[in-house]
Amino acid sequence: MVANGPDGSIYGSSIIPLVMFRHDPVTGRNEQLGNPTTAGGEIYSMAVRHELLYVSAYPGSYLSVYDPSQPWSFGTEAGSNPRGFGPLGDGHCRPHSTTVGPDGLLYIGSTPDYGQLGGAMAVFDPERWEVVANYRNLVPDQSITALTYDPDTGLILGGTSIVGGGGSTPTAAEGVIFAWDPREKRIVWQVAPVEGSQGVAGLTMAGGRLVAAVKGDRICVLDPATGEILGSGRVPSGWVHWAALATHSDGMAYGLTRTCIYRVNPATCEITSVAEPEGPISCGLALTDQGVYFGSGTHLWVYRW
Repeated sequence: MVANGPDGSIYGSSIIPLVMFRHDPVTGRNEQLGNPTTAGGEIYSMAVRHELLYVSAYPGSYLSVYDPSQPWSFGTEAGSNPRGFGPLGDGHCRPHSTTVGPDGLLYIGSTPDYGQLGGAMAVFDPERWEVVANYRNLVPDQSITALTYDPDTGLILGGTSIVGGGGSTPTAAEGVIFAWDPREKRIVWQVAPVEGSQGVAGLTMAGGRLVAAVKGDRICVLDPATGEILGSGRVPSGWVHWAALATHSDGMAYGLTRTCIYRVNPATCEITSVAEPEGPISCGLALTDQGVYFGSGTHLWVYRW
């Protein structure tokens, strides 16, 4: 994966073995930092809170926190950097998405373990250093694959996939988008954005609206307060990537397919191709003043604005 860090750098992870790397977009310097967890697979999601980088890795949805301003010394004790918390618990194997919600709590959504259906959403309190809630089967027999927070409504917005752990057989008909009220601790609305779709690959807030990348080639724009679908369309080419949708300072949402970088205007749902790289896009996405950063095989690429 590739994502923005708290220090202006780009962070990412290799796959088996898991090695976290850092790229400085100003100097061009690259660093292999090491494994910030005891998991051996890959980092699935990252989130920034209070200048710290929280990473969640497969297997076990292993959570760690890293302070880029301090020397690297991994451990599980207080004062370690990165400091590993450990697996998140029941229903967590592949932590597809992490977002920071009200009161600075982390919300982490996962696919369950092998052979199982029904992922989970964990709520982690960094100050108490514990999982304060864990919701298994929030949407029955579906995995939690995308999360974002809308500060205007105070809702945690989530997306699901009908696909469970490896070797399981889906029972649900289609993935959904839902809104979770963290105060009332319940789902306040739920909608299937595309009939028969396998699931939701990414969510981001842009211009007061919720932009969703739906597995396949569809983009939907929704009202975050009600779940009303305000517009939809198709990406210019390819299928949308998992965890590859984010909002830039220009107010537009940007995403990736295997063949293109695309832009979504949340006000009009106009979807346009920004660039078509010469090689296949493997993962992403990080947005900076310099451009769009993404992975292509073993290489980190940037499309400059």
